[in-house]
Amino acid sequence: MSSIVKLKEMKEKLTKSEKKLAEYILENLNEVKEINTYELAERSGTSQATIIRFAKKLGYSGFPAFKIALSEDLGKRSHKRREGLIHNEISIDDTYGDIAKKVVFENTAAIKDTFSILDEGKIEEAVELLDNAGKILILGAGFSGLVGRDFHYKLMEIGKITFYDSDTHVQMTNISVMTEDDVIFVISHKGNSSDIYNVVKMAKSRGIKVISLTRLADNPISSLADVRLHTVAEDVAFRSTAISSRIAQLSIIDVLYIGLVRRNYTEAKKYLDSSRELVQPLKIK
Repeated sequence: MSSIVKLKEMKEKLTKSEKKLAEYILENLNEVKEINTYELAERSGTSQATIIRFAKKLGYSGFPAFKIALSEDLGKRSHKRREGLIHNEISIDDTYGDIAKKVVFENTAAIKDTFSILDEGKIEEAVELLDNAGKILILGAGFSGLVGRDFHYKLMEIGKITFYDSDTHVQMTNISVMTEDDVIFVISHKGNSSDIYNVVKMAKSRGIKVISLTRLADNPISSLADVRLHTVAEDVAFRSTAISSRIAQLSIIDVLYIGLVRRNYTEAKKYLDSSRELVQPLKIK
């Protein structure tokens, strides 16, 4: 996974001094890859201990390992810049061609970055839980809720007993008829929606297993989950809607869906064929 993306993802969970360091690094990327911890501490107004702790918090063995990863990322960014693909903030003055290039680039980057942190073992755990579940309740608010609805339809297509509703009261009612044999699948990019958190918390108190799909950084919702899946997508100030995060979430949903079909191919094919047969008369010939 890109060290720069990881830094941005983890930024909210850093201490005050680590945030100060992160901001300096993001503003001086090319400079940072050439200096040592002493020089960086001097220039950023932090300490060598903060730098070492910061690098380890990002998952590196130390600052030298972080610098190597940063140099590789900057090399890739340089290549993308030569191709005219490097990200710039979408502007109201952009042409439609500029907008299309930037949106496609960001969406592609979100999928690639999400794939780079994909934990195959966690995907397998999630597929197994979903496959063995008596009932599956899907939770999601806003644009994550649209992804949840998509997953709901996909699961119904292959014969799963699944529920989806955006109303919190209905969600709580659904939980009242669920048991320890059932599963909740919760989708929330930032993982801090209070309504969704409260529903998940109630489910956990009743012994219901929870699978979460959230951003990589620690968040309240994923902290409750039995299986934690993650996506990576940069927040872009121009966009009031979730674009890249939604594309990344849909990609993980598709992986799980294909995993479930693969696990029970004969039965899934029977349901899919039946579904096609039923909707065929509705097609224009």
